[in-house]
Amino acid sequence: TSATTGQAFQALHRYLALYSPAIAASLEHPAGDGLARFECRIVIDDLPPHRQVVELAIGVALRITRLILGRAYAPVSVHLPHAPMAPSEEYRRYFGCPVVFAEPFSGFLVRPEDMARPLASDAAVRAVVKAYLDSLTPALGGTVSGSVRMLVQQLLHTGTADRELIAGHLSMHPRTLQRRLAAEGTTFAAVTDSVRRAEAERYLRDTDVPLTQLSAYLGYATQSVFTLSLIH
Repeated sequence: TSATTGQAFQALHRYLALYSPAIAASLEHPAGDGLARFECRIVIDDLPPHRQVVELAIGVALRITRLILGRAYAPVSVHLPHAPMAPSEEYRRYFGCPVVFAEPFSGFLVRPEDMARPLASDAAVRAVVKAYLDSLTPALGGTVSGSVRMLVQQLLHTGTADRELIAGHLSMHPRTLQRRLAAEGTTFAAVTDSVRRAEAERYLRDTDVPLTQLSAYLGYATQSVFTLSLIH
């Protein structure tokens, strides 16, 4: 429902965490080359080698782009952060453009005019969808602690609600995130503990979930740690 392709990509960047908390995307205009850069990042640290996952993510992103711009669309170039796992000609044939390896980012370069293409937008539908998605994501221009709190709520049951992952979603270095939280008079641990306590109280009040299951859902190492947190 976006008015242009560029707005559609910005929406992808804004709401992608709702689809998968493990990945983030951005569309930027680096100075000097006149091209826009779409970048896809896996924001979970300490993963085993995952070159296939990176290539799959870029392939899916390109297929989505072709749904918008037409099946014949090809970016200016595709960039991958590793060496090729197959003959480079195979990559070029699949992506339909030059592919550059051992790059500092994973994504592709697009022409500014492609991002300005008008789409069959529906303003009324867009307003409804945007309001719903905004209710599930951190508010733009809000406090950092509020954004962290909402992301922790979304990620808590996945076991990945750590400082590094959430800092990645907010496009910050973990130390920068910690400084921003300190400026607001709190810490990442304090926000996380607050969310856990609120979720625990809600589940204990409104459901019959066993404590063993609830402690795992809230990310506690053991039920005894969960019980002690409730006492304190």
